[in-house]
Amino acid sequence: MPSKHNSACPSWCSLAPGVSHVRDVKSRPYRPKCDYTHPHCTRCLKAGRICTWDSSLFTCTDQPNGTDAGSLAFKSENAFARGLARRPRKSKSKSTAIISALAPATPSRALSTPLTLHAFQYWVRGFTSQPDDSRLPDIAHDYNTYALCHWNQASAGSSPLYLAVSAFSLAVFGRARGESRALGDAAGFYAKSVAATQRELRRLAMTGTGTGPDIEADVLIDQLVVATMVMGSYEFTVQEKQRHSQSLSFSVVHHHHRDAPVTDEVGSRFWKDVCHYQGTLGLMQIRQQKQQQKGYGCTQNMALDRAARRPIIRACILRGTAIPEWLQDGALFGEQGPALGLDSLMVRVAALRSKTLWLFRHDIKGLAQVSWLESGEDVEKEANELESALESWPGEAVAAASQGDEWRFSSRVQMHSDGCAESSVALDDYQGIVHTYATHGHAAAWSRWRAISMIVSSIRLRLLRAQDDNEYEGLELFASYRPQAETMICARIQSLAIDMCRSVPFFFNGGSSSRPHLADDPEVLPRIAALLGWSLTVAVSTEAVPNAPKEWLRHQLVRVARALGDAVIESAAEREEFRF
Repeated sequence: MPSKHNSACPSWCSLAPGVSHVRDVKSRPYRPKCDYTHPHCTRCLKAGRICTWDSSLFTCTDQPNGTDAGSLAFKSENAFARGLARRPRKSKSKSTAIISALAPATPSRALSTPLTLHAFQYWVRGFTSQPDDSRLPDIAHDYNTYALCHWNQASAGSSPLYLAVSAFSLAVFGRARGESRALGDAAGFYAKSVAATQRELRRLAMTGTGTGPDIEADVLIDQLVVATMVMGSYEFTVQEKQRHSQSLSFSVVHHHHRDAPVTDEVGSRFWKDVCHYQGTLGLMQIRQQKQQQKGYGCTQNMALDRAARRPIIRACILRGTAIPEWLQDGALFGEQGPALGLDSLMVRVAALRSKTLWLFRHDIKGLAQVSWLESGEDVEKEANELESALESWPGEAVAAASQGDEWRFSSRVQMHSDGCAESSVALDDYQGIVHTYATHGHAAAWSRWRAISMIVSSIRLRLLRAQDDNEYEGLELFASYRPQAETMICARIQSLAIDMCRSVPFFFNGGSSSRPHLADDPEVLPRIAALLGWSLTVAVSTEAVPNAPKEWLRHQLVRVARALGDAVIESAAEREEFRF
């Protein structure tokens, strides 16, 4: 048959003569693949040229200088199109590898970023907050809230605040990540911060000789107040537990347990030795004295002084030390509303605890010479009045608040994921009921109120029980109703402990009421743990708290201590460092 080759077929087509480009009408149209027989290079397509392909020479004859097609990008790509090579498969673990690379478990030593910067970022994310954070009321702020803004004004490498923050951030980072090099660097920064603080204190003593506000002294005092508080936190972080078991020369009582630390009537004297709160108090008093001078003076940074004053008051309660008179009035430092009422109660609790430390001595039978003021009706009367004031504070707080609902808390039944009421062994301690608060700050205020209420009730209970151990007339006060009173006090302490158990999940669940239960894996942020640590320390150190809630609270305190990197609180949970 004569050839039916289409005369319109271009000269470069490789189809054999007689083969039509169009198949039978019943078949689908056939489009010959010219990818192999007639490739087009990108340069010719952009220039509007037609490539004439010679498969034997592999040249693009219409390109300038007869460019070899073997050097063109399209030839290696066409090897995959023709099936001569297979494309590599995508790795399924690629995304997982990327996530692991973005969040390594430990910092790589090959990283170019300095270790101090990693530690600083860890401190900023976990320990600091902003003063204008609407999620936290003023009562929830501490010195870390103002550390960052003052750190920005400090001289890098030489100021006490810069060195103290570097030491503390490296210490908490090293404990959290198990990085021994960070702990070693932290010790070096801490030694420098102590020397720098002493140098700046001498310079502060020479300032303020002119008239008018002393702006330089204002800035310097602010930085030194924050620096001394941070240095105290560093001491709590790096303190080894072995020091707690060392004998203290000024201790008056030996605990019955052989491995327990030597203590006195308040417990371990560790806090008195290592913390820098005395330096902070001195700086705040210098500022107050300069304000009272005529002609010039410092401007009080009320927010910072208020934030630094709160942990000092809590430390005085732990030590059994009365609050200095110039520091007692919270209104002078800007406390107001329910926070002011709670603050005044804590000052009174510190004074009562300092008066009744003799109740914690093991040789109480030999205290026949104790004065009537310290052992009789006056102490009991003061404790009763303080307990009545503590019982009135919740109602007064709700009534006095500008928005009454913010100080209220609600109770709900904690549920399993299957919808049943929580009944695990751990949650039985608070009977499956949890409390929900407006903010973490309000939850912290309620927890501290429960803690100081436990202290006062424990003092009243010790006064009653001391009558059984003493026959002298000064303590024979309440023989008629002692059994009933003791039962009521123990019931109140138990109720306070259970309510504290019900408040803990609010901190660990991030304030969310949608979390199904309190598990062991979620970790509380350090800045949130700081709101809870002191209250739990008091609860686990109060002898009258029943064993079941005490052990559960002790477990939560260990988690808080690890989140904070605080070796002292962790030791208090494990070794019962304090006595209430």
